[in-house]
Amino acid sequence: MSQLVPGGRVNDVNDVVKRNQPVKVKVLAVAGNRISLSMKEVNQQTGEDLAPRAHRSADVRSSASHAQALR
Repeated sequence: MSQLVPGGRVNDVNDVVKRNQPVKVKVLAVAGNRISLSMKEVNQQTGEDLAPRAHRSADVRSSASHAQALR
């Protein structure tokens, strides 16, 4: 829950998002069957990456595509 808003953790995720609310996220890492996502690094209005990284691994790109296909 530390990647929801700039500035750190939130005590209650319901203060930031509601169930079934569409949000834009960035895939930060993939480890096994776990995917680390960030809302705070993405402009929620435009979807712009606010902290672009120069090098993303092929595994992250592949897993991001897979995660999107599962929706």
